[in-house]
Amino acid sequence: LSVWHSLRPVRALSMNVNSLDDAADLTPGDSSCDSDPTAATVCTIRAAIEEANALAGSDSINIPGGTYVLSSTLGSLLITSGITLQSISGLTVIDGGGTNRTLYVQSGSLALTGVMLQAAGTLGSLRLDTGTAATLSDVTLASGLGPAAVNTGGTLALINSTISGNAGGISNFTGTTTLSNTSVISNNNATGGGGGSVTGGAVQV
Repeated sequence: LSVWHSLRPVRALSMNVNSLDDAADLTPGDSSCDSDPTAATVCTIRAAIEEANALAGSDSINIPGGTYVLSSTLGSLLITSGITLQSISGLTVIDGGGTNRTLYVQSGSLALTGVMLQAAGTLGSLRLDTGTAATLSDVTLASGLGPAAVNTGGTLALINSTISGNAGGISNFTGTTTLSNTSVISNNNATGGGGGSVTGGAVQV
């Protein structure tokens, strides 16, 4: 009985973001993306991710066009489950506000499609920890104050994506990074080389 209660529900959710605000989910794990206790359902990107993290299985999050600026107090968007983030209309931008890492895959996996990550802080736009995976398709990582992506032991794939105007390209430490289908790295400026650095693992183009 105790084991049964410790298990997270296994269900696949498809959540629709409907707010540009950055606010946490009220009750992660209740299968409802909602960050506002008083108004009608307010589903932010952060609330949807927190809800997905609390549930077993893979979930998808649909994001309409707009610029979503992350709160400096709430920090990075943390991924700890299997999550798909996809733009469903127009230009969809997740903005780090010059202080935050936008996405941090601590465990699980991320599929990111049609989204721009911009204005991340010095820690970079995206980080992958050991054993994680991220596939970026038609994604732009731009104008960050740190490296566009930091891979510390995961599997990172960029497809039809652009990395431009950051303080560094890709820092690949012990993981594997693959660039395919005309992924572009340009105008990334950093002392010691802005395009990218490899201190272990492998980068495949």
